[in-house]
Amino acid sequence: MNIEIKKSLSVLELGDLARIIEIQEKDIKLVDLSYEKRLELLLETLIQERENSLIKNAYFKYPSASLESLDYDSRQIKKSTILNLATMGFVANATNLVITGPTSAGKHADRLTGFYISGCLT
Repeated sequence: MNIEIKKSLSVLELGDLARIIEIQEKDIKLVDLSYEKRLELLLETLIQERENSLIKNAYFKYPSASLESLDYDSRQIKKSTILNLATMGFVANATNLVITGPTSAGKHADRLTGFYISGCLT
């Protein structure tokens, strides 16, 4: 990659993109890919790295928690409600969602899914 392109990507805060391009330039398996396929692979790699970085740098109170390990009965929560939230069913159904909780409780974790959820936050 030429230095001017690298500088421009840096100015645009796309240093990660420049790094991935340089890595891909060294991979002989990618030489025969079409422009669209190469761009698609580049963007997939960038998105995956950023998602991994968000998760890696996030502080989770219960890092090993999962939907499978949730005790619905003891928390008096309907399993169908939690599954609807986890699969973003409320978006498809155009259902309003209000997320409440104390400051710094992790109410912004919704941004990892690619959706912005607005509501009354307390």
